[in-house]
Amino acid sequence: MSLQWQDIVLEKGPLEKTSCDCCGGTTLTIEGDLFHAKEWLSFYMVRLSPNHPEAYPVFRFGIGDWSEDAHSDARWIFEAEHDPVLEGFRILDMSGYVEGLTYTPLCREDIIGTPYAETIFAMLDAVFMKEPRLEDLRA
Repeated sequence: MSLQWQDIVLEKGPLEKTSCDCCGGTTLTIEGDLFHAKEWLSFYMVRLSPNHPEAYPVFRFGIGDWSEDAHSDARWIFEAEHDPVLEGFRILDMSGYVEGLTYTPLCREDIIGTPYAETIFAMLDAVFMKEPRLEDLRA
């Protein structure tokens, strides 16, 4: 049985508001964690600028082992953007990120077409559908 977004529990984290450098509007960074059957799945961060509809909201997830002693090979980050025109997500290619990070950035080909893709899209859908601070994106 595959993981469905409806089965994922969202735990809200902090909300950060910063001033946009170009227009003075507010940029939001929304954070939280995802759980399934009381087991931690992922942390998430969503960054969006309501004054800039041309800049799609970016969803970032951390999966794997994020304990203090975990090696970067056991910690993975992936990003997706929400395209309101297509009404869906696009996995972003993180291959250009700098080496020496405390995590491993995932590329599109690390996700698309793999058995884990279904879980990743369930996590994206869970945050999109359940995060109350993203209500304006769902309107």
